[in-house]
Amino acid sequence: ALAVAPAATDEFIISDAGVLKRLDASLVGNGKVLQVVQTVKTDTQTISTASLTEISGLTAALTCSSTSNKVLITGQLSVGGTGNDAGYTLYAATTAIGIGDAASSRRRTTFGGGAWLGGSNEQWRVYTIPFCFLYSPSSTSAITYSIKKSDSSTAAVYINRSAADNDSADRQRAISTITVMEVAG
Repeated sequence: ALAVAPAATDEFIISDAGVLKRLDASLVGNGKVLQVVQTVKTDTQTISTASLTEISGLTAALTCSSTSNKVLITGQLSVGGTGNDAGYTLYAATTAIGIGDAASSRRRTTFGGGAWLGGSNEQWRVYTIPFCFLYSPSSTSAITYSIKKSDSSTAAVYINRSAADNDSADRQRAISTITVMEVAG
């Protein structure tokens, strides 16, 4: 039994149908989750500005142990609204990540989340938008990951609640999450 994890320069001897072969330890263990950080936002937030706005209280910081490792960013954003086409963008510190291609004046976002499907009941609904992105930071510095609303409209977006939030048993309050995982490269 090994007392410590093997170094990347170590070798293993394996049997391949009776033929002994050497295998570099650096080839073993890729894809292994090394650490997990999660933040859960349970409070509500109203955003009604056309400027780039961070979802408050929904950040997670992670320091990779190697520059070759990656960060898997997953989560869900719960939103309500009655007529917006908000987009949301993942950020690694101040850098937008996982965004769509540039196309004229169109906004480049990670995921969309307009809470307007038509009908008179939209004001009472909360939509949960899942997201997932594998990022290569190439860094061993601490990086804070966040989500920002990216919209050119001042139509209100309601985080973790419906637009009509009156005190009634059929109204919803939800949660939003962000989870970051260091994955061995």
